[in-house]
Amino acid sequence: MAAANQPTLSSDLEEKVNELTHRVQARWQNGSAYDNYTHKKQGNQPIGHFRVSQATRVSCTYEGGKLQLRRFGREEVVNANP
Repeated sequence: MAAANQPTLSSDLEEKVNELTHRVQARWQNGSAYDNYTHKKQGNQPIGHFRVSQATRVSCTYEGGKLQLRRFGREEVVNANP
């Protein structure tokens, strides 16, 4: 069930988001392909990013023991506005 401020996702999209979430968490936990952007923060939290594939990136922050997804998409788009 979606929270009041979150959109409802189709089951296919929700499955893909969950799969991506697990992949990102696994990469973050083992330090694979993860780095923080230099001089990019959300509040006082550094904004980090993962390489999902050669052309795809995910930007996120780590808050309260959880990864918070910010952007997902082509490398140049995510890197330009993480």
